[in-house]
Formats: sequence, C-alpha cells, structure tokens
Amino acid sequence: MPYENRAGIAGLAKSLSAAPDGILINTLGPGRISTARSRSMDASRAETLGVSVEGVRGQVETQIPLGRYGTPEEFARVAAFFASPANT
Repeated sequence: MPYENRAGIAGLAKSLSAAPDGILINTLGPGRISTARSRSMDASRAETLGVSVEGVRGQVETQIPLGRYGTPEEFARVAAFFASPANT
C-alpha cells in the first residue's frame, strides 16, 4: 500500500474508535512484505534502473525500520491475533 494512504487509514480507524459502542478497532498497514509480487516489483524496478535486484532490495531495506522485508507469516500472526479473543 502506498505510504500516502496510511494516514487516511489511520484517520478512519481513529474516527471509528471514538464510537461509544465499545467496539475494538484495529488497523493493519503492513510495509514491504516479501511476496512474489514484491519480488516482481523489485525486479521490474531493477530492470528500469539498470541495477541488480539485490541493489534495489538493499536500497528499499534501508528505509524499513527493521532493515528487512516482513514475511507473510509475520503478518498472518498479527492479523490472527487481532481477530482472536486474546485481543480484547
């Protein structure tokens, strides 16, 4: 998801969380997740720039606080927790 959309999602969640209904609102806004799609996007960007895929990936990783792409499993664990009774 482009970063410019994150503020809108966060604002929507904040507005919904102010409802007096006692409803728990969570928002998931993942950064770069290592998937076939992200690998394809990196390869396309590398080709456009005339650099290696590793170079593109390394540059992207410098902008990620953890310094690496997330994994689908990590994202799934967070989503499963938010959907579980443990999140109340």
